[in-house]
Amino acid sequence: MFDQPYKFTKATLDETKAGSVQSTKDEVEKHLSETHSDERQWEHLGNCEKIENVPEPEISMNVKEQSWKEVVDVVKKDTHVQAIWVLKALEMTVTCSRMDFKPMKSRPLIIRNGKSTHQVELKVQGEVIPSIIDNPIKCLGKGFEDSLSDKNNIGRIEQHVSQGNEEHRHGKK
Repeated sequence: MFDQPYKFTKATLDETKAGSVQSTKDEVEKHLSETHSDERQWEHLGNCEKIENVPEPEISMNVKEQSWKEVVDVVKKDTHVQAIWVLKALEMTVTCSRMDFKPMKSRPLIIRNGKSTHQVELKVQGEVIPSIIDNPIKCLGKGFEDSLSDKNNIGRIEQHVSQGNEEHRHGKK
């Protein structure tokens, strides 16, 4: 269905829709209320002993995009052990807030001696985060995989463009 997103979008948005609404306004509002409401939303979450009170920062946060050098410095310094600690700290905070992580929407990439490896399995809230080696991921049309190269993305884009050109030449829509 999503192999050709342009065709899917065109078919979804261009075609005239037919039919009639079978639900009343009250039924729709009830459904939306049940789906998007939390009966416990006003309930105080209580104190989570694992979350420490932190004083307000004295220096304002820098929100500019990091330079490539800053990214490389962080990547070189961080280890899988630090990643595990960070995940555990995040897990405690999120669990106290009655929230959930979605491990299937994340991918770790662990590099040892210049090569990606499976040696470490990262978990969050008891679920394994799938490795990008076994489960490449696509986000906003860009594919992410363990090669750290855009060669495959460029090849995919070229293929989509050539398919679109062929279809256009042959009058297919």
